[in-house]
Amino acid sequence: MNLSTRDRRALLLLSFMAAPLLFHRLVLGPFLDARSELLVRVQREAILLQSESSDLRDQDRYRKALAEARTELQRAADRLFTAASRPLAEAGAAEYVRTVAGLSRIHLRLVDTPGGDSIASGLGSGRIRIAGDAELLQLLVFLRRLEEGPGRIITRGIAIQPSDRRSDENAGAKLSFELALDAHYMWNAGDRQ
Repeated sequence: MNLSTRDRRALLLLSFMAAPLLFHRLVLGPFLDARSELLVRVQREAILLQSESSDLRDQDRYRKALAEARTELQRAADRLFTAASRPLAEAGAAEYVRTVAGLSRIHLRLVDTPGGDSIASGLGSGRIRIAGDAELLQLLVFLRRLEEGPGRIITRGIAIQPSDRRSDENAGAKLSFELALDAHYMWNAGDRQ
C-alpha cells in the first residue's frame, strides 16, 4: 500500500498528537490519580494521628474523669434498694419507709407498692403509696429523712388535710396525709421478676 506524501504527513501529524494523549491517558493519568488518592489518605491519617495524639496527651484527664464517674456511680448504686429479686427489693423499700416513719413518730395506715418499671435488666423504679397521720413537724422530719437517707426515695406527690384523729393537748394538730414516693431498685439480673 502506497501512501501519498500528503497522507503520510497527516498520519505522522496524527501520531504526534495521539502519542501525548495516549501517554497521558495510559501512564500519567493513573499515576496522578494514585498520587491524589494517596495524598487524601495521608491527610486522613494525619488527622487521625493528631486526634489520637491528643487523646494520649489527655489520658490522665480521662482516667481522672473515669474515676470520678465510678465514684458517682457507686454512690448512686449504694442508694438503690438491692435484693435477690424485684419483689424483695420492693419489700425492702417499703420496710425502709415504715422504719423511717416509726423514727419520725408517724402512724401509717397504708404502705402499698403497686409495682413499677424496669429501666434495664436488674434495675428499676417503682411507686410506693403511703397514707398516715402526723403532726406537720413530724411529717416534715419524715420527708427530710426519706430524701436524705441512705435509700433512694423521691417524693413525687403529697396530699394533706386535717385529720379526724385527736392529738394530745400539748401536741400540734394532726394531719392526714397521702404520699406518692418513687423508689429505685437493683436486683439479681438473672431473675425474671
